[in-house]
Amino acid sequence: MISALTVGLTLLLGQNQGAEEQKGADEAKKKELAAKPPVLSAVSEDWEGARDPDWILDRALSPSAERKLASLPPGRQHLREFTKSVGAIEVIETCEAADRCGSRKLVRLTLTGHRMDAVEVTDIKAKILSQKPSTQEGFILGPHGGAADVEGGVIDLDSEDRRLRNVDQDGKAGTPYFAKRLVTLKTDERLAFHIEVTSLTWDYDWELVVSLVSEGEASKLTVRSDGTSTGKPFRNPGRIYKQRNYRHFYACEVGTLCRIGPGKNGYPDEIWDR
Repeated sequence: MISALTVGLTLLLGQNQGAEEQKGADEAKKKELAAKPPVLSAVSEDWEGARDPDWILDRALSPSAERKLASLPPGRQHLREFTKSVGAIEVIETCEAADRCGSRKLVRLTLTGHRMDAVEVTDIKAKILSQKPSTQEGFILGPHGGAADVEGGVIDLDSEDRRLRNVDQDGKAGTPYFAKRLVTLKTDERLAFHIEVTSLTWDYDWELVVSLVSEGEASKLTVRSDGTSTGKPFRNPGRIYKQRNYRHFYACEVGTLCRIGPGKNGYPDEIWDR
C-alpha cells in the first residue's frame, strides 16, 4: 500500500514537474517571438508569369551607356542587367484606353506567422508617401512575347480606397480581398500574396500596411520594397505616355540589338503608329 502510494506521488510530482518545465519553455518561446512583429515579411518583385516589362528612365543615358545598350547581346537577361545598372524602373504597361496608359507593378508579399497562437491578417493596403508628375525623360521598350496574367489581388493607387481588392472578371479591382476571407498564420506558417499595384496618373512612392490581430490585440505592419518597415519605399512611376513624347526612347526586340530613338540613328517611323 505504501509502495503504491509512493509510486503514485512520484508520478504525480513528475507530471507536475514536466508541466512546469513545459510552461517555462512556452513562456521562454513567447518572449523570444515577442522580440519581433507578430508576422514576418519578405518581398520580391514577382515578374514570373507576368507580361513582359518595359523601363522608365528618370534621366538620359550617357553616351557610353547608349553605346553599351546598342551593343548588348540579344536576350532579356542582358537587358535586365543593363537596366538595373543604370537605375531604370521596371514596369508593365496597363491601359484603360489608347490614350490613357499607366504603370502596373507586381509585388510578391510573403508573410510568416511569428506567434505561439495563430495571427489573423485582416487587411492589406497601400499608403502613399509622396507623389509627383510622371516623367517623360526616357523609355526603354523591352522585348514583348506575351504571357499569362498574374493571380492575386490589385491595389489602385489612384483610388481613395487603396485596400487590396479581388480582381473581377473584367480584370479590374472588385470587392475588398479580406471582406469574406479569414486568413490566419500559425507559427512559421507562410502565405504569399501576389499584388498588382497600378497608377495611370501620378508617380508615387508608397508602402504596404498589413493589419493584424494577435492575441486579441490589433496592430499594423509596415512593409517597404526590401521587406522591412524602414527601407526604400516602393515606386510606381504612373502615367506612360505615347512613345513620341519621351525625350529619349530605346527599343529592344527578341533576337535583335537595341535601337536608339528618333534624332539619333533615324529610328523607323512605324514605331509611332500607337
